[in-house]
Amino acid sequence: MEVFLYYRIGSNKSIIYYDFTSGNSLGHIGCEADVSCLTIFSGHLIATCYDGLIRIFSLFTGELLQRIPVESTNKMFICSALYKDRLLIGNKKGEVIGCQIPQITKQISR
Repeated sequence: MEVFLYYRIGSNKSIIYYDFTSGNSLGHIGCEADVSCLTIFSGHLIATCYDGLIRIFSLFTGELLQRIPVESTNKMFICSALYKDRLLIGNKKGEVIGCQIPQITKQISR
């Protein structure tokens, strides 16, 4: 039986995942900082965090694979979106920063 998961930002530095069909919580992924947004890309869960880092997790194991700092005048990220091959991140100051997804995935595979 195939299980479809739904990921949600939790409190206390966690990402909670649920069975999409039943709505039952199946567990959580611990994170080192509070998460503002989640994006799924190519088997990875990309979390933009309030401490100014992007954290990339494996969707299959939940393992933290990479921490990526983002250059910005304001490190409090409040939103993110995937557009073509870029992860766009908005901060509290109203700036939008773009990160190339191929560069992110290349950093993971090193």
